Amino acid sequence: MANSGDNAISIYSVDAASGQLRHSGYVLAGAAPQSVTVDPFGKFAYVANNGASSVSGYSIDAGSLAVDPAGKFAYVANINSGNVSAYIIDAVTGTLTTVGIELAGTAPVSIATTGTVQ
Repeated sequence: MANSGDNAISIYSVDAASGQLRHSGYVLAGAAPQSVTVDPFGKFAYVANNGASSVSGYSIDAGSLAVDPAGKFAYVANINSGNVSAYIIDAVTGTLTTVGIELAGTAPVSIATTGTVQ
Protein backbone atom coordinates (compact mmCIF):
# COMPACT_ATOMS: atom_id res chain seq x y z
CA MET A 1 0.00 0.00 0.00
CA ALA A 2 1.38 3.42 -0.95
CA ASN A 3 1.68 5.82 2.01
CA SER A 4 1.96 9.22 0.36
CA GLY A 5 2.35 11.14 3.62
CA ASP A 6 5.45 9.31 4.85
CA ASN A 7 7.08 8.33 1.52
CA ALA A 8 6.85 4.62 2.28
CA ILE A 9 5.19 1.42 1.09
CA SER A 10 3.46 -0.88 3.58
CA ILE A 11 4.20 -4.60 3.22
CA TYR A 12 1.53 -7.19 4.03
CA SER A 13 1.35 -10.97 4.03
CA VAL A 14 -1.93 -12.76 3.32
CA ASP A 15 -3.38 -15.45 5.58
CA ALA A 16 -4.17 -18.20 3.06
CA ALA A 17 -7.07 -19.60 5.06
CA SER A 18 -8.94 -16.36 5.76
CA GLY A 19 -7.56 -13.90 3.20
CA GLN A 20 -6.81 -11.53 6.09
CA LEU A 21 -3.82 -9.20 5.79
CA ARG A 22 -0.99 -9.07 8.33
CA HIS A 23 1.31 -6.03 8.38
CA SER A 24 4.93 -7.07 7.77
CA GLY A 25 6.79 -3.75 7.71
CA TYR A 26 7.64 -0.83 5.43
CA VAL A 27 10.08 0.06 2.65
CA LEU A 28 11.02 3.59 1.67
CA ALA A 29 9.80 4.96 -1.67
CA GLY A 30 10.25 8.27 -3.48
CA ALA A 31 8.35 11.43 -2.60
CA ALA A 32 4.55 11.05 -2.32
CA PRO A 33 4.06 7.48 -3.64
CA GLN A 34 0.58 7.15 -5.18
CA SER A 35 0.07 3.62 -6.51
CA VAL A 36 1.60 0.14 -6.43
CA THR A 37 1.45 -2.58 -9.08
CA VAL A 38 2.94 -6.06 -9.29
CA ASP A 39 4.26 -7.71 -12.46
CA PRO A 40 2.24 -10.68 -13.81
CA PHE A 41 4.74 -13.20 -12.38
CA GLY A 42 4.63 -11.75 -8.85
CA LYS A 43 8.39 -11.14 -8.79
CA PHE A 44 8.52 -7.33 -8.79
CA ALA A 45 6.49 -4.41 -7.43
CA TYR A 46 6.59 -0.89 -8.87
CA VAL A 47 5.53 2.35 -7.21
CA ALA A 48 4.67 5.66 -8.90
CA ASN A 49 6.16 8.52 -6.87
CA ASN A 50 3.95 11.52 -7.60
CA GLY A 51 6.11 14.03 -5.69
CA ALA A 52 9.33 12.95 -7.40
CA SER A 53 8.10 12.16 -10.92
CA SER A 54 9.81 8.78 -10.61
CA VAL A 55 9.13 5.07 -10.23
CA SER A 56 10.59 2.84 -7.49
CA GLY A 57 11.09 -0.88 -8.11
CA TYR A 58 11.26 -3.73 -5.60
CA SER A 59 11.81 -7.48 -5.79
CA ILE A 60 9.23 -9.64 -4.03
CA ASP A 61 10.12 -12.64 -1.88
CA ALA A 62 7.16 -14.84 -2.75
CA GLY A 63 7.80 -17.19 0.17
CA SER A 64 5.19 -19.72 1.10
CA LEU A 65 2.27 -18.19 -0.86
CA ALA A 66 1.91 -17.89 -4.63
CA VAL A 67 -0.89 -16.76 -6.95
CA ASP A 68 -1.05 -17.94 -10.55
CA PRO A 69 -0.49 -15.23 -13.20
CA ALA A 70 -4.20 -15.19 -14.11
CA GLY A 71 -5.13 -14.48 -10.48
CA LYS A 72 -7.54 -17.43 -10.30
CA PHE A 73 -5.71 -19.71 -7.87
CA ALA A 74 -3.56 -19.38 -4.73
CA TYR A 75 -1.15 -22.03 -3.45
CA VAL A 76 0.37 -22.29 0.03
CA ALA A 77 3.37 -24.34 1.16
CA ASN A 78 2.54 -25.69 4.64
CA ILE A 79 5.85 -26.30 6.44
CA ASN A 80 4.41 -28.04 9.50
CA SER A 81 2.11 -30.45 7.68
CA GLY A 82 4.33 -31.23 4.68
CA ASN A 83 1.74 -30.38 2.06
CA VAL A 84 0.53 -27.69 -0.35
CA SER A 85 -2.97 -26.20 -0.15
CA ALA A 86 -4.74 -25.00 -3.31
CA TYR A 87 -7.48 -22.34 -3.34
CA ILE A 88 -9.80 -20.71 -5.87
CA ILE A 89 -9.79 -16.91 -5.58
CA ASP A 90 -13.21 -15.26 -5.90
CA ALA A 91 -12.65 -12.51 -8.49
CA VAL A 92 -15.16 -10.15 -6.84
CA THR A 93 -14.55 -10.57 -3.09
CA GLY A 94 -11.06 -12.12 -2.97
CA THR A 95 -12.41 -14.92 -0.79
CA LEU A 96 -10.41 -18.15 -0.92
CA THR A 97 -12.15 -21.52 -1.31
CA THR A 98 -10.12 -24.69 -0.69
CA VAL A 99 -9.95 -26.97 -3.72
CA GLY A 100 -7.33 -29.45 -2.54
CA ILE A 101 -4.33 -30.40 -0.45
CA GLU A 102 -1.42 -32.37 -1.88
CA LEU A 103 1.58 -33.96 -0.16
CA ALA A 104 4.76 -32.03 -0.85
CA GLY A 105 7.61 -33.67 1.03
CA THR A 106 9.32 -32.69 4.27
CA ALA A 107 8.83 -29.12 5.51
CA PRO A 108 8.06 -27.17 2.29
CA VAL A 109 8.79 -23.47 2.81
CA SER A 110 8.44 -21.85 -0.60
CA ILE A 111 6.25 -22.09 -3.69
CA ALA A 112 6.07 -20.31 -7.05
CA THR A 113 3.90 -20.52 -10.16
CA THR A 114 4.64 -20.07 -13.84
CA GLY A 115 2.32 -19.84 -16.80
CA THR A 116 -1.43 -20.34 -16.48
CA VAL A 117 -3.48 -23.33 -15.38
CA GLN A 118 -5.57 -24.89 -18.14
